[in-house]
Amino acid sequence: MTIRKILGIPWLIVLFLNGDTLVDLLEQCIKDNYFFMTWWLESDYNAQLYYRSDRAVFIFARARRAKKVSMLSGVDGPDKETRARRKLSKSMVRDFRRERRDLEALEFLKACYEEGADLSWPDTYGNTVLSVAIRRCYEQCVKWLLKHHDADPNRQDHYEGNTGMRILVQRIGKLGDGTAAAMLRLLLNNNASDFTTLNFHGDRGIIKNFNKLTKERGHTPYMMLRNPSKFPDSANALKPRPSFQQLEKLLKTENKSARQKCDDVYKLISESHNGDRSLHHLRVMDMLFCANEGTNEDLELRRTTIFNHFLKQVLLLSTQDSSEEEKLTHDDVALLWWMYYQS
Repeated sequence: MTIRKILGIPWLIVLFLNGDTLVDLLEQCIKDNYFFMTWWLESDYNAQLYYRSDRAVFIFARARRAKKVSMLSGVDGPDKETRARRKLSKSMVRDFRRERRDLEALEFLKACYEEGADLSWPDTYGNTVLSVAIRRCYEQCVKWLLKHHDADPNRQDHYEGNTGMRILVQRIGKLGDGTAAAMLRLLLNNNASDFTTLNFHGDRGIIKNFNKLTKERGHTPYMMLRNPSKFPDSANALKPRPSFQQLEKLLKTENKSARQKCDDVYKLISESHNGDRSLHHLRVMDMLFCANEGTNEDLELRRTTIFNHFLKQVLLLSTQDSSEEEKLTHDDVALLWWMYYQS
């Protein structure tokens, strides 16, 4: 069976099965990143299915995937030159895997860039040259891509939602603790790297009533690290920064209002990340749920501390009429939402 016939199999379902149940099912597949249907719906082959793509446009529109709607509907879609660059980029990811050394791989990247390749465009499975370089610990390639091409280190593949750093954590035993830890520190020092993104672990979906998918929450890179005592350098690189001890000391300070605590938390984040105040640096989920941080009893005590000394106080303030000085700002509300969601 040819590749085109294989790619066409799911579209037999779209063409011959009708009804709201099917549309709801496909929409939920997109929202939950369910691999089987999402891979075919998001593949470039769909752009060639002129009379069939209207169903895909409708589904992507309901799932709020604006870029896919534009591409499939022909509105502001990629021109021939852009499609040629992306095709080159997909083949580049495949060929890049064959490079065995960091500097040789960097020269290969530069040559591909001069030919017009889009270095941030993924292959069919969602892998980019940056994610491949990260998992292979090509330090020079990673630095060059992050510095010159604004590559996204948090891009997840289409299969399990793994980023390059998550695959790196899985391969620490083969790569060596010191080599992997150096790459993790490089990513951690890059303010765009988000160590709180969850993969799709367990997200294969159980279809109930033919239109509903259940989804399990995934893991962060720190949660995926097994035997931290065996890989101390990597464990130290993955530890939340700021730490829970720093956060706890700040939140337990007496005679501080909820507004003052919010300001202090932002200052703590900024001091730990070279002036960057992005909330994804505050890895509350790792602090409260990662087994590498302590026993179940320790983690339960931490969750109680977060609730009693921050969430409870700020939530109460959000329900009260207060002066302008004590009223929660937009940043305070964002911090409240982040702490609540992560905990």
